[in-house]
Amino acid sequence: MKPIKVRNGIPFYYDKSDSEFRMDVYEQYDTTVMKNARRYLSGNRVSESLDYLVNCIRQNDQSTVIVENGCGIGYHTAMISKEFDDALIFGFDLSYQMLSMAADLWIHKKKSTNSTLTAFFQKHGLSLDVEILDQNPKMQLALAKCEKLPLENEMVDVSYSCYLWDRIADNKDFVLEQHRILRKGGYLIVLGPMTFTNNTAWEAWYPFAKLVAFVVNLGFKLIDQSSWQERDVFDGRNNHITWQIEGFCFEKV
Repeated sequence: MKPIKVRNGIPFYYDKSDSEFRMDVYEQYDTTVMKNARRYLSGNRVSESLDYLVNCIRQNDQSTVIVENGCGIGYHTAMISKEFDDALIFGFDLSYQMLSMAADLWIHKKKSTNSTLTAFFQKHGLSLDVEILDQNPKMQLALAKCEKLPLENEMVDVSYSCYLWDRIADNKDFVLEQHRILRKGGYLIVLGPMTFTNNTAWEAWYPFAKLVAFVVNLGFKLIDQSSWQERDVFDGRNNHITWQIEGFCFEKV
């Protein structure tokens, strides 16, 4: 599919309006984007979610095309590319600023970006883990809605999302789109703290048996459900939030 436009090397498959840019907190570079970098690129970064993703993907008998929905600054995308170096990896997000940071970090290897991150981390008593950036991931980044991806039917082996389920505007459209792009036997992996912000979401998805039943009714079967804790460290004194993460691995039937 031909993109609508390309901005600084990032193809757009969704025509994001000026008002959408202004209202999107994930377009705020100095707050949201940098905090996202702090979570994943400091020496105190979280790793349990990555371990869960890798373990699930390894269980699939064919993992040559992998998609991340809501890839943010590209940490999981890059690390999955490292683990599965023969695979084609797509990272999609609706935030241009997140994608721009991902491209600068993992594809363009911009030293100025590293310098900016180093200064930001030092303000909080943290250090940038430069070794983790010494990767050459094979991944393609694009701006697109996860409910309408620029991919062919049944071309994907594994599709996953981290910290996204409770932020999607239409979960049914999201699951149906994942079902469309996944081959039979392909995996849909969903994980996050599920920090729902309204009664409607709590009633729809919790207890999590409701979430499982929702996805199963749209053409999947559950093959794993796990829980773990992750620490999101703020500074060099290890002040942090502890997230209770729920992970689900579904197989397309």
